[in-house]
Amino acid sequence: MIFDRQYIEDFCQKNGIRSVTGGFSPFYRYCYNLPMRFNSCKTIFTAGVALNNTPHLLTIFELINMVRLQKMGYNTQVVLGDIDALLARHENRMCAKLVKQYRNFLLNIGYDVKRGIIRTQSEDLTVARNTFFISSYINEDDFCYVKEDMLDYYSGASLAFSMDYAAKLSYALMLSDFISPIMLGDYERTVVCSGLDESKYAILASKKSLEMHLQGEICGLFTEVVKGLNGYSKMSKSIPDSCIFLSANKERISEAILDEGEHDADSIQCQLAILFLADTIERAEAIYTSYSIEKEYKSIELELIDKINEICSIWRGSAE
Repeated sequence: MIFDRQYIEDFCQKNGIRSVTGGFSPFYRYCYNLPMRFNSCKTIFTAGVALNNTPHLLTIFELINMVRLQKMGYNTQVVLGDIDALLARHENRMCAKLVKQYRNFLLNIGYDVKRGIIRTQSEDLTVARNTFFISSYINEDDFCYVKEDMLDYYSGASLAFSMDYAAKLSYALMLSDFISPIMLGDYERTVVCSGLDESKYAILASKKSLEMHLQGEICGLFTEVVKGLNGYSKMSKSIPDSCIFLSANKERISEAILDEGEHDADSIQCQLAILFLADTIERAEAIYTSYSIEKEYKSIELELIDKINEICSIWRGSAE
């Protein structure tokens, strides 16, 4: 549907995002060849998660990415969207349970809280307070800008995608999550880590920081949109048939990976293998080559199944 290669190229050009097109995931070219200017102690990489039941595999990838970046020596932050969940569903009990599970999961995969930040939105009320100031720079066109591509996608999937008052508050708070490290003078640069389909939030935050004449910049490190199962163009929690959720057992994971249509360089299997198995740029290139030229993907997919099953097991164990 909309998230094909041409969409990615057009999207990047339209929104001023530098993209490495062709070949394997642009994420790896950026992640393992980050500009030297990101090496400053005044830079913070940040990612956020929505607290709405069991996450799918791509949500968890962003957390694994935070651990990788931390081990590379960068300042990192994971924001758990508890206020966002309250605005969306007026739910506290499930939210508290998920906060604990996400914290435990991050610790269990090696996140070091002495060198990085894990926080809920309600644990930093200064950021929430900054939302009121930032909101004076936000207008209706900004909300239209961040929702337009998602609206097209979900409309095509026969799902509602509304932008009510609560949703607007959530987006304003998200902008504050990105802008506040610079507003408060703690950092000179925020690098937002997310999927390309969510990159407009970071782009909008960057525009607003310029309008506010802040002394700093907001950048982004975006992964390409990963295809969904069963012919969907992306994994989305709103379309359960498109996802591998972390509640999946090994049988379900094997079925999703081995029975999923084509096995080539453009397949979901190749995308997932690069994201979850490659810890060096050389391994990422080797996986891409195996799918695109050599077609020696069977052993890679068995390794991928084991890796996803390990991640799912860690997630389930983190609830204890």
